[in-house]
Amino acid sequence: LAYPDDEIIILDPAGEYAPVAEGAGGESVRFAPDSGTHLNPFDLADVAHQSTASQMAFKIDAFLALSSATMAEGGSALPEADKPIISRCVELAYARCAGAGRVPVLQDLYSILREQPEHEAAGIALRYERYVAGATSFFNHESNVSFTHRMTNVDLRDLSDSMRAFGVIAMLESVRNRMYYNFERGVTTWLYIDEVQSLFAHPTVVEYFARLWREGRKFGLICTGISQNTSHMLANAEARDMVLNSEFFLLHKQSTADLDAWAEMLQLSATERGYIGDAVKPGEGLLISAGIRVPITDDFPRGSLYDLWNTKPSEVAEREMRRAAREAEE
Repeated sequence: LAYPDDEIIILDPAGEYAPVAEGAGGESVRFAPDSGTHLNPFDLADVAHQSTASQMAFKIDAFLALSSATMAEGGSALPEADKPIISRCVELAYARCAGAGRVPVLQDLYSILREQPEHEAAGIALRYERYVAGATSFFNHESNVSFTHRMTNVDLRDLSDSMRAFGVIAMLESVRNRMYYNFERGVTTWLYIDEVQSLFAHPTVVEYFARLWREGRKFGLICTGISQNTSHMLANAEARDMVLNSEFFLLHKQSTADLDAWAEMLQLSATERGYIGDAVKPGEGLLISAGIRVPITDDFPRGSLYDLWNTKPSEVAEREMRRAAREAEE
């Protein structure tokens, strides 16, 4: 409301934010085998005026993170031997496709990987195979996702856990391009990432995300991470650094493990611990902004806005039953 030209992007792994975005005149795009939504991780549309060389280092980092995400189901880190192969093949993909006057897609990277002499390259290509063929090939096409609305929600609910990590990183790369474009127009980009803890399971993904978090502050990106399970994430040194370099926290009721982690990191007093302990009601908590700490209570009135934002399963189910009954009567 205060900055009507700013753009808002939401990464929504549980499919909860579409009503909010659409209710505010925004758009919700869904990634699923039946959605027809495509996103090309190689895309440079919003930074086409910048040289490919200036983009290459970050693009390579992005593809290292994407390659790490293809291993997410196994929980393994990206092997060191894979990194120079991936870097080389990303550069080759851009070089070859530049001659054809187009931007690469994942199929180009897959084909180049299969040409390489190292046996590791064959393994990398195999992990990418499901992303370039069949029902889950929506990252192997020219992008048809555009930020033409002020608010854009990206629904990733229908992706598997490992593919969801891949999708989040691919979207973050699009957000980074958009961030540069908006910065040059004097527009701030607000990014909200729900279930942000999923990005801290793999070191290569963390490195990419931490770099975006740091760089984004210089280019008008206001990034907010949202999570219900933070203690495991806060055990990661990069995650702790990102949190400690943040200026705004909204803490609600915490589990014992999460509460201990936050209390230790933010040096909460016994009274402040009580604001986010077991006794608090939904919506209550502790707000920390620029060093100021304020306890908050919540008694939001029932009505259309409450319904728009509410995600309590029992109340949502009851609301849907009422809606279905009204439609049946009509």
